[in-house]
Amino acid sequence: MKYLKKETELIEKIKREIEVIVEHQLSELVKWDSNRGFIELELEICKRLNKIGAVLLERLIPYLYGDGYEGSRLDFEDKISYRCEVICKERRLRTVFGDIIISRAVYSEYYSGSYLSFLDEKLGIHQKRICPLLTYWSNLMGTIAPFDEAADILNKIRGIEISSKQIELSTESMAREITRIQESKIKEIKLDKDGKIQPSTINLNLNATRTVYIESDGCMINTDKDWKECKTFMLFELEKIKEDENRLKNKFYYSTMGTIDDMKRHLKYNLERYCGKDEVKIVCVGDGAKWIWNMIRELFPKDFFPSGVIEIIDWYHAMEKIGDIKDEVLNDTEEGKKFYEECKEYLAEGNIEVVEQILVQLRDKQSSLEKKEFVDQRLKYFMNNKEKMRYSKYKENGLCIGSGAIESANKYVVQRRLKLAGMKWNEQNANYMVHLRTEYTNKELDAHYGIINNPLLGNIVLEAET
Repeated sequence: MKYLKKETELIEKIKREIEVIVEHQLSELVKWDSNRGFIELELEICKRLNKIGAVLLERLIPYLYGDGYEGSRLDFEDKISYRCEVICKERRLRTVFGDIIISRAVYSEYYSGSYLSFLDEKLGIHQKRICPLLTYWSNLMGTIAPFDEAADILNKIRGIEISSKQIELSTESMAREITRIQESKIKEIKLDKDGKIQPSTINLNLNATRTVYIESDGCMINTDKDWKECKTFMLFELEKIKEDENRLKNKFYYSTMGTIDDMKRHLKYNLERYCGKDEVKIVCVGDGAKWIWNMIRELFPKDFFPSGVIEIIDWYHAMEKIGDIKDEVLNDTEEGKKFYEECKEYLAEGNIEVVEQILVQLRDKQSSLEKKEFVDQRLKYFMNNKEKMRYSKYKENGLCIGSGAIESANKYVVQRRLKLAGMKWNEQNANYMVHLRTEYTNKELDAHYGIINNPLLGNIVLEAET
């Protein structure tokens, strides 16, 4: 490979420097006590490789990015005037390989009196003590684990000492930025005077071959004011694996501590982006919560979409209502077991009218007013949602009838990070964190750090396989 003279000189200089380091390290490593564990040897080598990484960074930064000296700058229109104060000023930067020294030009701004380095801005380290990769790792750990645990894990896997408070501040800063970006995407989506969302622009067709599922649910988060609901929606499609087995694909999540209005606007934006210009069949699976179905009807009003979407009450929620009646009214008796199995059979057939008859008969048999009202409340649930419970028809058409996906999403996206023992959140910070969690779960977090392709992924495996 041919190099320019300047490149050759740099390569030779770095090679000599690294050779000295490697020779010194090897002279110590060959004396390694073989009674110590192999894992300790690996850790020791990782630690020593940091020195080589630090040298590479220190030597390559000025070669690749320069020193940030640009002479004087003057822009009368924007009233900006920069003067170089120091051509070569050193600063320390904490990196994943340890601390390094960077030398660069420093400027003063005439009108504001502030100091800055154009090189610092170029590297993304202006007024920051740690490098972008270390920031990324810190925020990543803060996204998946409590901040004190994140600090401990970073120390164990990379020998990096960062305080839990620093990780907290950095992670929350990124979460605020992600929230700002997400909100900017929906700024054009308005609600009308009645608080209704604009109809969707999706190309809806009940005969479409592509089926997109919407599932939505909420869970409670402990905040410093009170328990608050975090609402989550999930978009996905199904892929057939076997005759009677499907798996989820193309999963997308969004969570918010905000209002239903916030939820509607984000659902509209992300659903339209998800479906694109394709003809799609929309299936919404959920429990009996009115806000879910109202949201869907606003997005797909009958005036615009005569065929509508397929609305399905989650099978397990429906069966839970039957189980509640059995436990409260009939207990664990033979009559109770018979009642449960009979209702289950008719429900599976989608014959809700017979289920209603059974419940009416059970209600009228009760002498206790309290039990009458208990059964009557559940009866109304089935009466109000009967057209969403035609389960045999849904299964014949190969549709999913359970909301297990969104319940799992609530646990993984939200509760796994925000609902651990003893946690109490500031409501705004909780909102930031759930936005960060969904970005992470959607595998879109790396883009916020300018990572297009992570070279760490798969390299060791591929080399081992060859």
